[in-house]
Amino acid sequence: MENIKPNNLKLLIEDLLTDTSILFAEELYKAIPTSNIQITTSLLIDFWGDESDQVKNVYKLYSNESIWKSIEERFGKPTEDFLQCVVETRKVKI
Repeated sequence: MENIKPNNLKLLIEDLLTDTSILFAEELYKAIPTSNIQITTSLLIDFWGDESDQVKNVYKLYSNESIWKSIEERFGKPTEDFLQCVVETRKVKI
């Protein structure tokens, strides 16, 4: 770790975040259509800060619609509202 340049470390971390976003989006893409609310919820409540934005962008590439639209169609508006509130709350830095 001592020989790593700060810029290279930053690029590595960004790449890891990107890969994580893809993995999360893939898992959500599998869970939502099968009505698996437990996996969907556990994935969504794992996001902190801007992570959810990255995953939402990748998810839209898979499904051609937003995560929230998919959740609303599969689980209903009250569930979508609740999950969106949880995700948005976790974006706030304390």
